[in-house]
Amino acid sequence: MSFQAMTWAVEQKCKSATQKLVLLMLANHANHHTGQCNPSHKRLADECSMSVSGLKKQLKELDAVGYIKTIRIMKNGVNLPNQYELMIENRGTQHEGVGHLVTEGGSPGDRGVGHDVATKLETKPINEPIKEKYKKENTVKQKRFDSPIEQEVEEFEKNENLNLSGFFDYYESNGWMVGKNKMKNWKAAARGWSRRQSTYQQQKRGRDECFSEEYWQAVESA
Repeated sequence: MSFQAMTWAVEQKCKSATQKLVLLMLANHANHHTGQCNPSHKRLADECSMSVSGLKKQLKELDAVGYIKTIRIMKNGVNLPNQYELMIENRGTQHEGVGHLVTEGGSPGDRGVGHDVATKLETKPINEPIKEKYKKENTVKQKRFDSPIEQEVEEFEKNENLNLSGFFDYYESNGWMVGKNKMKNWKAAARGWSRRQSTYQQQKRGRDECFSEEYWQAVESA
């Protein structure tokens, strides 16, 4: 099927709707390059929902008014099925740049419907603005944890009046991890450590008071 041939056929002013239908069906079988249509009479008649004799009548009328050209073929004295050529250049409505091979330096007179379209177009990229993604203003970036040195811990213990015995050695040995997570604030962890140390000392004192002085003397002399 040739799109250009179909476009041309649609634009033609035929005498009747039946004649227009036959012309459209011929265009549907048109060769894109030559414009020739070679469907059999039977097939074309079936597509147009008419008899073969009725089809031949319409073809004859289309030939007479110049929409098509009937090509009769004979070989070795035998008549072969007719071929038909759409007379696009003769009968078609001329459209500049439609259905024609247009190149640089081409002749303006070589215009029409039903030929190859090969226009040379310059394509330019379309630069569309790209929306930037903005982060929320209230997003707080997590600060990198810097582990303290031993002198910092000792000074903090003194200034805060805490009991941080064993704190630095414990966390320095495990990479300053709290469970499976990296420590975020060593000072807060130190205060918690001190509170646990105080609780432990109080509990230990309470257990010790449960035993008499004679008991502890016996334990020391054993």
